[in-house]
Amino acid sequence: MSPDIEVIDIPKVAQMTYDLCSVCTAMSLDAPDGFKQLVSKLESLNSVLQELRDGAVLTTVGQEKSGEERKITLQRGLNICYSNLKQLKELVDKYQDMGLGNGKLPWQLVNWATQEEGSTSTKPATVGTANGVTQDLYHLQLREQLLQQLRVEPRDRYHQPDADLFTRFNDSAHKKERSQDLTTKDWLRAAVWWLLKARTALANGERPSLVHRGGASPSTMSWSASHQAYVDLLKASYVLYDVVLKREKPQELLEDENRKLISDLSEGVKDGFSQFNQVDVPDYAAIRSHNLDIWEPLQPEEITRDDGQAFSLGNAQYTTVDPEDAGHDDEQILFRTFVNAGIGSKKLRMRTRGAPYMLLLSTKYGESEPKITICNQCGTFCLQRDLEPGDLAQLVQVSDVSLNGLPIAKSTEPVTLKFDSVNVSISFQYLSDMMQVINMPKAYFEAVQLREPLDAGEFSETVIFKSSAELLEQLRMPSMKPMNPPVVHRSCEVRILERTFKDAWRSIRRMVVSSSAAERDAHSMEIFMPMSHVQVSREKGSGYVMLKWSDTCQERSGKTDGNYHPLFSYVYDAGSPNIGIGIRFRSQEVTKDLERVILTMNAKPSFSWVQTDSSGHVYDVVDVAEEAKHYKAVLVCQSRLGWSQCSLHYLYRDTDYTCQHSCLRVRFPRLFHADYISSHVEQLYRADQRVYFSHCEKTTGNMVAQFNEEHVLRGFMSSLASSHKLMFSRRATSLSTKERQFFRHKRSTKGDSEVQIWRDGDKLRLAARWSDHIMDRWLTLAIPSLEPSRASNWVAFPPLAYSRGMVINMAQIAAGSPKNSNKERQSGPITITFPTTQGASWQFLSGRMVRD
Repeated sequence: MSPDIEVIDIPKVAQMTYDLCSVCTAMSLDAPDGFKQLVSKLESLNSVLQELRDGAVLTTVGQEKSGEERKITLQRGLNICYSNLKQLKELVDKYQDMGLGNGKLPWQLVNWATQEEGSTSTKPATVGTANGVTQDLYHLQLREQLLQQLRVEPRDRYHQPDADLFTRFNDSAHKKERSQDLTTKDWLRAAVWWLLKARTALANGERPSLVHRGGASPSTMSWSASHQAYVDLLKASYVLYDVVLKREKPQELLEDENRKLISDLSEGVKDGFSQFNQVDVPDYAAIRSHNLDIWEPLQPEEITRDDGQAFSLGNAQYTTVDPEDAGHDDEQILFRTFVNAGIGSKKLRMRTRGAPYMLLLSTKYGESEPKITICNQCGTFCLQRDLEPGDLAQLVQVSDVSLNGLPIAKSTEPVTLKFDSVNVSISFQYLSDMMQVINMPKAYFEAVQLREPLDAGEFSETVIFKSSAELLEQLRMPSMKPMNPPVVHRSCEVRILERTFKDAWRSIRRMVVSSSAAERDAHSMEIFMPMSHVQVSREKGSGYVMLKWSDTCQERSGKTDGNYHPLFSYVYDAGSPNIGIGIRFRSQEVTKDLERVILTMNAKPSFSWVQTDSSGHVYDVVDVAEEAKHYKAVLVCQSRLGWSQCSLHYLYRDTDYTCQHSCLRVRFPRLFHADYISSHVEQLYRADQRVYFSHCEKTTGNMVAQFNEEHVLRGFMSSLASSHKLMFSRRATSLSTKERQFFRHKRSTKGDSEVQIWRDGDKLRLAARWSDHIMDRWLTLAIPSLEPSRASNWVAFPPLAYSRGMVINMAQIAAGSPKNSNKERQSGPITITFPTTQGASWQFLSGRMVRD
């Protein structure tokens, strides 16, 4: 292109485009869509030419000129553009003369812009030309887009296949079944595959440009690695320049992902070839001694599984130039290499060479664990799972063998990894690759060792909850608002571990938050968690949950040593939480599971109940000691203002309770529960180092269980007894153990009592409890088979043996531990008076029904 054209023709064509654009815009007010699209393309062309004109003017005043290839392309485009614009101008001038007096054209008479070229209907001779113009303008615009938007490094003229190698590449590339159906993206990823393999070979061998320094002779592995890398670069270059950029669908090159791949790929190929000096390039024979196939071989089980479903997670999604890019926004590559592999059963495995599989270590956003993936070139086979500490043991064993006896250039011994039901036998090309697969996860697992269960002899631990979280944030207390500055852990793992001792009541929990394997400095955080009084609030319809509870680090200084010196203690305060945490999981189901774990014990309950505002569970527990003491754990959960929490109490065989049938309530005045003691108690100084949980101590407190239905109350009470079942519970206004006087039953002076009937097989027992002001408040007896005397609202039993005491033995439903030992075993008549006639009737009917 001459300088005159650069200066004169571009402004001339630009001016013509501008004039036509103005006229056609005025004509398009009531024009059909086809003509309006033509106007839109004219506007786009006008913008392009304006930029070209500005560039041409700048060139004349000293700016750097375009390359020769650019000039030729621009000359050709301008010639076509100018020719088409002239034809369009002639058409516009002609139809303006037909009646464009008011700025509008009679389109119903001249409908040339919307008719199809292939139409058999009669049409003006100019219609076809209007359509030699629309098509040319479209292709011109497309070429301009390619020139402006597609960034691709020019092909290296020195490093490219000769005619014979080109033919072999071409035959190999297109012999693949249905290769004609491959998209531009498929071909690009095939090219990236070979670029990545070349990089891997160069990274594990010596760089070719360094081989000859100081007169040193290259090792066998150096030559082999560099030669294979060179051949793989030639494959990548062939696919990019001879297949992708010459495809018949150039518009596919403009797709965002393809455009990026082309740019990155061309830069990667150029950088790869730059490492080969002229003397490093392998000769004809050396190149042809390597594998020249464009497509990797496939094993039988790579295509489909037994159920006919493909393994693929996507079409070769991991084939990207960026070493950390996994092809998805939520995934990051930690390490990528190529390996040999045998897939499936031993009978079907193929002995592969040339490492036709990609092996990756990666992490996903919202998850913490390193994942291991193996996939093939075409994307029909892709397996992925979490890499576990147990996998490292086998890898370490194989690496030790390689270090001690095998030559470094030889592939490692195979390591078998199981992906669900598929076994994959993997061998690494280079020992250094295996060491990276070992060392990177090993460092992570060591950094998060706190989350692993402990077994210290005195106690053992079990993981009762484990899930990845997108975000965990420590919140300010008591407002439960974010801290300033925020304390946030992203892509972390949350575990809750339960620690059990020989004494079951000493159980505690701990939460461990582990960082993502992708973080540069992996770490974990441990937080003490009690067995009860952890409050949970789930956000409905989302994966967000908030937790709050107290640790053992709340400072208290209300005591003195007797000399006015304050004593400092750090305590657990269930009623005043000082830890607040917000967690966002990926699904609502995980939050439900977390709530269930926190509000239950890690055991199967013997009885459970669920009500609108409360629920609970009863568990059978045992102390693992010589005595093997059995007792009950009662966990009651309550909900209030969107928060749920539970309280855990332990009930031994001998206990005390009041059962109020009228309001369906059971109250235990003295139950045991655990108190959590810190490492800093009643000291003359504040803590100057970290305070932590030390041990549990027993303490007593009351517990109330409220029920909505009578049968649920009876089921709860029955679960507390070893073999008895509660059949009847009513309030009595009087329970007397005195003889009748003057043919009348003497009314008891002890006041009201709660009367219960318990059943064990065909045997019945009566248990009654007076109010708290009576010391030996419990009375129990075996009900005889004879029916009692009854009249109106009272029931009378003949003289019977009965027991009195301060507690009731739930295994035998027998009173015990009397304040006065003389009253433990007594006998006499029993008369019970109920407030109404119905009470006595129900008692009698219940007793007879039980016996039947």
